[in-house]
Amino acid sequence: MDISEVKQNLNQVVIYHDSDFGDRKRKLTGCIIRKDKKNKFFYQAEIQDLKAKHSITICSLDRISAMK
Repeated sequence: MDISEVKQNLNQVVIYHDSDFGDRKRKLTGCIIRKDKKNKFFYQAEIQDLKAKHSITICSLDRISAMK
């Protein structure tokens, strides 16, 4: 997902592409901006499991995509 798509998909169901378990539906609950050791900014997504509401995953934005 591109950073420009995050705002319109916030609190919406998205597809999380997991290499171990395949594609899973999750709720996009936030976007985090961080700075690495080389002073470059990068974004991460905060996604919530739909069944276990207290389960939060932080992942790269390129591991999620919008529902069609």
